[in-house]
Amino acid sequence: MQRLFEELAPLYADLEGRREGIQEQCQALLNLAREHGPVENILDLGCGTGEHLAALSGLVDPKRLLGVDIAPAMIRVARERYPGIRFEPGDMRALGLIERFDLIISLFGCLNYLHSDEELLAALTGARERLKPGGRLLFEVWHRRPYAGLDYSYESPPRLVQSQGLAVERRRQVRRISRDRNDFIDIDFTYRLEPEGRFVRDRHRFRVFDRGEFEKLAGEAGLVLLELRSRFEKPGFEELSGRMIVLLVTRE
Repeated sequence: MQRLFEELAPLYADLEGRREGIQEQCQALLNLAREHGPVENILDLGCGTGEHLAALSGLVDPKRLLGVDIAPAMIRVARERYPGIRFEPGDMRALGLIERFDLIISLFGCLNYLHSDEELLAALTGARERLKPGGRLLFEVWHRRPYAGLDYSYESPPRLVQSQGLAVERRRQVRRISRDRNDFIDIDFTYRLEPEGRFVRDRHRFRVFDRGEFEKLAGEAGLVLLELRSRFEKPGFEELSGRMIVLLVTRE
């Protein structure tokens, strides 16, 4: 488990800028989903510390929201911050839920942590099985096209964040690599926490997908692509976009 999701969980939302523009994003997300049917309850897979569901709680009855995350520390933080919303530990590859939902979301590239076709297929199939009739899946997935075949690295400028009484300097070293016809992004983070003077180092690996391979796996999971966008708030998809907003429904 990455250290960002465990010992740094209370700092996660600030370190990753998860609160920036979140209310507008959630309104656009909900508008898109409601173009294709009502949304009365929502499941968030890979909910992190709960910021998206907290934003959605002003738009949907909070008692009908559920967040699931594989990292226990993230769930603990979410429960402490947003006690009016239900959060449960769980693995999207093996959901142990019985409820069904109008809308299932997974945002900020959570699906990109699934590196094999088998893992992604398990997650997509499990999500489909938890949909109500007419329900939709809405995913934010990092797109392969801008990175395909590239083998290089770069370092992002350091970012200084104030969070939980700490000053945190975050540095990122990004490597793009190709392995077995798949493309991955490795991000090595270094966090310096002051006034503790402590360093935390963490590595995250994402598999990036193109439209064709993601749509193929979705089809194998019994799903159909209803719409593809680059942004929640704007129709249309740009081939060089770094992300795919994917709206899926069950194949009839």
